Amino acid sequence: MAQKNRTRFAILGMLAFQPMSGYDIKKIVDNSIAYFWKENYGHIYPMLAELSREGLIKLQGRDRKKETKGGPERKVYAITEQGKKAVKEWLYQPHAAENSRIELLLKLFFGMLVPMEISIAAIERERDAAINILKELKSIRKQAHAGEQNETSLFPLITLSYGEKHYKAVIEWCEETIAFLKKTTKGMKK
Repeated sequence: MAQKNRTRFAILGMLAFQPMSGYDIKKIVDNSIAYFWKENYGHIYPMLAELSREGLIKLQGRDRKKETKGGPERKVYAITEQGKKAVKEWLYQPHAAENSRIELLLKLFFGMLVPMEISIAAIERERDAAINILKELKSIRKQAHAGEQNETSLFPLITLSYGEKHYKAVIEWCEETIAFLKKTTKGMKK
Protein backbone atom coordinates (compact mmCIF):
# COMPACT_ATOMS: atom_id res chain seq x y z
CA MET A 1 0.00 0.00 0.00
CA ALA A 2 1.40 3.39 -0.98
CA GLN A 3 2.07 5.70 1.94
CA LYS A 4 -0.75 8.25 2.18
CA ASN A 5 -0.59 11.59 3.90
CA ARG A 6 -1.18 10.59 7.52
CA THR A 7 -2.80 13.93 8.35
CA ARG A 8 -5.91 12.46 6.74
CA PHE A 9 -6.01 9.69 9.33
CA ALA A 10 -5.39 12.05 12.24
CA ILE A 11 -8.39 14.10 11.10
CA LEU A 12 -10.58 11.06 10.41
CA GLY A 13 -9.69 9.68 13.84
CA MET A 14 -10.62 12.95 15.53
CA LEU A 15 -13.91 13.09 13.66
CA ALA A 16 -14.62 9.49 14.74
CA PHE A 17 -14.97 10.91 18.28
CA GLN A 18 -17.50 13.57 17.27
CA PRO A 19 -18.29 16.12 14.54
CA MET A 20 -15.91 19.10 14.64
CA SER A 21 -14.72 22.15 12.77
CA GLY A 22 -11.12 22.59 11.62
CA TYR A 23 -10.62 24.93 14.58
CA ASP A 24 -11.97 22.27 16.97
CA ILE A 25 -9.69 19.62 15.47
CA LYS A 26 -6.63 21.86 15.91
CA LYS A 27 -7.60 22.66 19.49
CA ILE A 28 -8.05 18.98 20.40
CA VAL A 29 -4.80 18.02 18.62
CA ASP A 30 -2.95 20.71 20.59
CA ASN A 31 -4.42 19.45 23.88
CA SER A 32 -3.98 15.73 23.30
CA ILE A 33 -1.79 14.23 20.59
CA ALA A 34 0.51 17.21 19.95
CA TYR A 35 3.12 15.65 22.22
CA PHE A 36 3.68 13.04 19.53
CA TRP A 37 1.75 14.20 16.45
CA LYS A 38 1.51 17.82 15.37
CA GLU A 39 -0.91 19.27 12.86
CA ASN A 40 -1.36 22.88 11.82
CA TYR A 41 -4.16 24.79 10.13
CA GLY A 42 -2.19 24.68 6.87
CA HIS A 43 -2.54 20.89 6.93
CA ILE A 44 -5.99 20.60 8.48
CA TYR A 45 -8.11 22.86 6.25
CA PRO A 46 -6.84 21.60 2.87
CA MET A 47 -7.21 18.02 4.13
CA LEU A 48 -10.79 18.68 5.27
CA ALA A 49 -11.57 19.86 1.73
CA GLU A 50 -9.86 16.79 0.23
CA LEU A 51 -11.62 14.35 2.58
CA SER A 52 -14.94 16.02 1.79
CA ARG A 53 -14.34 15.67 -1.98
CA GLU A 54 -13.50 11.99 -1.44
CA GLY A 55 -16.72 11.44 0.51
CA LEU A 56 -14.89 10.42 3.70
CA ILE A 57 -16.40 13.32 5.65
CA LYS A 58 -19.41 15.54 5.11
CA LEU A 59 -20.33 19.04 6.07
CA GLN A 60 -22.74 18.62 8.94
CA GLY A 61 -23.58 22.25 9.39
CA ARG A 62 -22.40 25.76 9.92
CA ASP A 63 -22.13 27.51 13.26
CA ARG A 64 -21.60 31.23 13.72
CA LYS A 65 -22.27 31.57 17.46
CA LYS A 66 -19.01 29.92 18.57
CA GLU A 67 -16.82 32.26 16.55
CA THR A 68 -15.61 35.63 17.72
CA LYS A 69 -17.39 38.76 16.50
CA GLY A 70 -16.95 39.28 12.79
CA GLY A 71 -15.23 35.93 12.32
CA PRO A 72 -16.20 33.46 9.63
CA GLU A 73 -18.85 30.89 10.33
CA ARG A 74 -17.51 27.57 11.44
CA LYS A 75 -17.98 24.56 9.18
CA VAL A 76 -18.63 21.46 11.25
CA TYR A 77 -17.70 18.15 9.63
CA ALA A 78 -18.76 14.61 10.47
CA ILE A 79 -17.13 11.36 9.41
CA THR A 80 -19.05 9.21 6.93
CA GLU A 81 -19.30 5.41 6.94
CA GLN A 82 -16.78 5.44 4.09
CA GLY A 83 -14.49 7.59 6.26
CA LYS A 84 -14.82 5.20 9.21
CA LYS A 85 -13.95 2.33 6.88
CA ALA A 86 -10.86 4.20 5.59
CA VAL A 87 -9.51 4.98 9.07
CA LYS A 88 -10.15 1.38 10.23
CA GLU A 89 -8.29 0.02 7.18
CA TRP A 90 -5.38 2.30 8.04
CA LEU A 91 -5.42 1.10 11.66
CA TYR A 92 -5.01 -2.50 10.46
CA GLN A 93 -1.89 -1.59 8.45
CA PRO A 94 1.57 -1.78 10.05
CA HIS A 95 2.84 1.65 11.06
CA ALA A 96 5.68 3.24 9.15
CA ALA A 97 9.11 3.19 10.76
CA GLU A 98 9.90 6.67 12.00
CA ASN A 99 13.13 8.39 11.19
CA SER A 100 13.61 10.95 13.90
CA ARG A 101 15.22 14.28 13.17
CA ILE A 102 16.47 15.49 16.54
CA GLU A 103 18.38 18.72 16.13
CA LEU A 104 19.94 18.51 19.60
CA LEU A 105 21.60 15.19 18.75
CA LEU A 106 22.78 16.55 15.41
CA LYS A 107 24.39 19.51 17.19
CA LEU A 108 25.93 17.26 19.86
CA PHE A 109 27.36 15.02 17.16
CA PHE A 110 29.37 18.04 15.99
CA GLY A 111 29.93 19.35 19.53
CA MET A 112 33.70 19.23 19.20
CA LEU A 113 33.45 22.41 17.13
CA VAL A 114 32.18 24.59 20.01
CA PRO A 115 33.15 25.07 23.65
CA MET A 116 31.82 22.34 25.98
CA GLU A 117 29.64 24.91 27.81
CA ILE A 118 27.55 25.40 24.64
CA SER A 119 26.72 21.70 24.45
CA ILE A 120 26.00 21.47 28.18
CA ALA A 121 23.69 24.50 27.98
CA ALA A 122 21.81 22.91 25.06
CA ILE A 123 21.30 19.70 27.04
CA GLU A 124 20.15 21.70 30.08
CA ARG A 125 17.55 23.46 27.91
CA GLU A 126 16.37 20.08 26.60
CA ARG A 127 16.11 18.74 30.16
CA ASP A 128 14.16 21.81 31.33
CA ALA A 129 11.76 21.55 28.38
CA ALA A 130 11.23 17.84 29.11
CA ILE A 131 10.56 18.62 32.78
CA ASN A 132 7.90 21.16 31.77
CA ILE A 133 6.25 18.75 29.32
CA LEU A 134 6.26 16.02 31.97
CA LYS A 135 4.48 18.40 34.36
CA GLU A 136 1.86 19.04 31.66
CA LEU A 137 1.41 15.30 31.12
CA LYS A 138 0.99 14.73 34.86
CA SER A 139 -1.70 17.43 34.87
CA ILE A 140 -3.44 15.68 31.99
CA ARG A 141 -3.22 12.39 33.89
CA LYS A 142 -4.90 13.98 36.94
CA GLN A 143 -7.73 15.23 34.74
CA ALA A 144 -8.03 11.83 33.08
CA HIS A 145 -8.30 10.06 36.44
CA ALA A 146 -11.00 12.50 37.50
CA GLY A 147 -13.09 11.52 34.46
CA GLU A 148 -14.93 8.34 33.58
CA GLN A 149 -12.71 5.40 32.60
CA ASN A 150 -14.02 3.45 29.61
CA GLU A 151 -12.81 1.90 26.37
CA THR A 152 -12.80 5.30 24.66
CA SER A 153 -10.41 6.73 27.28
CA LEU A 154 -8.24 3.60 27.43
CA PHE A 155 -6.23 4.26 24.26
CA PRO A 156 -5.51 7.95 24.87
CA LEU A 157 -4.28 6.89 28.34
CA ILE A 158 -1.74 4.46 26.91
CA THR A 159 -0.38 7.20 24.63
CA LEU A 160 -0.16 9.42 27.72
CA SER A 161 1.82 6.68 29.48
CA TYR A 162 4.23 6.51 26.54
CA GLY A 163 4.77 10.27 26.75
CA GLU A 164 5.43 10.16 30.48
CA LYS A 165 7.99 7.37 30.12
CA HIS A 166 9.60 9.04 27.11
CA TYR A 167 10.12 12.39 28.87
CA LYS A 168 11.34 10.69 32.06
CA ALA A 169 13.94 8.91 29.91
CA VAL A 170 14.91 12.19 28.20
CA ILE A 171 15.37 13.86 31.60
CA GLU A 172 17.46 10.93 32.87
CA TRP A 173 19.62 10.95 29.70
CA CYS A 174 20.13 14.72 29.95
CA GLU A 175 21.19 14.55 33.59
CA GLU A 176 23.58 11.65 32.95
CA THR A 177 25.05 13.36 29.90
CA ILE A 178 25.53 16.69 31.66
CA ALA A 179 27.30 14.93 34.54
CA PHE A 180 29.45 12.94 32.10
CA LEU A 181 30.46 16.03 30.11
CA LYS A 182 31.26 18.03 33.26
CA LYS A 183 33.33 15.16 34.66
CA THR A 184 35.12 14.67 31.34
CA THR A 185 35.82 18.39 31.01
CA LYS A 186 37.53 18.46 34.43
CA GLY A 187 39.92 15.71 33.36
CA MET A 188 40.81 17.27 30.00
CA LYS A 189 43.89 19.37 29.41
CA LYS A 190 43.19 22.92 28.30
